[in-house]
Amino acid sequence: MKLSGDRIIQRGTAQNCVHREIMHVHLKGCKLMPRIAEDLSGKVFGYLTAIKRVEDKEFNDGSKSIQYLCQCECGNTIVIEARLLKNGKNKRSCGCKKVTAIKKDVPDLTGLKFGHLYVESRYNEGLNGDKWNCVCDCGKKLIKTGSDLTSGHSKSCGCMRYPGEVKIDLSGQKFGRLTVVSRAPNDKTRHIRWFCDCDCGKKNIIVYKDALLQGRQKSCGCLHKEVCRINAHENNRKTNKYDLSGEYGVGYTFNTNNPFYFDLEDYEKIKNYCWREDSNGYIVTNNHVEPNSNGEPILMHRLVMNLDKDNDLEVDHIGHANYDNRKNALRVVSHIDNMKNRKCSVENNRGIVTSEFSYGNSMKKYKEFLDSYEKPYV
Repeated sequence: MKLSGDRIIQRGTAQNCVHREIMHVHLKGCKLMPRIAEDLSGKVFGYLTAIKRVEDKEFNDGSKSIQYLCQCECGNTIVIEARLLKNGKNKRSCGCKKVTAIKKDVPDLTGLKFGHLYVESRYNEGLNGDKWNCVCDCGKKLIKTGSDLTSGHSKSCGCMRYPGEVKIDLSGQKFGRLTVVSRAPNDKTRHIRWFCDCDCGKKNIIVYKDALLQGRQKSCGCLHKEVCRINAHENNRKTNKYDLSGEYGVGYTFNTNNPFYFDLEDYEKIKNYCWREDSNGYIVTNNHVEPNSNGEPILMHRLVMNLDKDNDLEVDHIGHANYDNRKNALRVVSHIDNMKNRKCSVENNRGIVTSEFSYGNSMKKYKEFLDSYEKPYV
């Protein structure tokens, strides 16, 4: 075997030096023989019998480890690395013998109670198998070691750490708009919390026990918003002037002071709102009275005709007087029928209501298109 090598170093400027090292290795007259792995098929290792070799296990660095498919005396099959079979320290069974040894050495605590902890079953994944699934009197489930239980070191999940803490079951009780459903996990400072449902529809709201008992929280926040909205409306609400001495009521908009008409029987519906005149001449207001309204606009002619926002029907002013909201001046119709009674355009000198106008690009001639339902305006 002959080894020869050359080393080349290239240097640049003082600010940017580049170092390279090139090693040329020439191997002559030397052949590396591949290593032959020992065949472990059919050999017995403890309770395991190697059956056949399977695909090698690959690691992140690119190396590989030989694996064998083995059968345990209990009947289970398991894939194990060959090195673990040979050293005999880690793998002598599929795991069944280890569990059996644990059950013999560790006393069975299933069904016993230690303080406020009740042992439900064994948790076999812990060291020496001495871990147990427990449930506390407060309802919380946790895992504890047998030594902590038998020595008295663990008597609860931590909820009884403070001896002055009084346990009160609030499940099913109602506080304002909140209905207590179940116990929630304590916070980091061990304060008791509960899951609650609000009357507005929100579910699983976490509320502190003291806030419920002391009356500091009565809703998910919706009650506070409603109270603030009502107070702001009452303190800053502008009012309309009304004249109820005639056969029908007359009100005056607060922005333009123009009159609007309504039936006297509808005064109870409209008196709690502040009405204004919009750019189209309709009498409109914003709903700050009803809960969860968020200031939605309300048209007076729809309010007196008992049409909510989800209704597809429309209210038509028969005489085109948008300020007249008496029932004899209104009618409930569909959108098509409402379009039949609209005003003519100022450019329409024929008195015919049309739905579409177009100008031909080539002829530059005015054309009218009438739908089948349209008729001359009366």
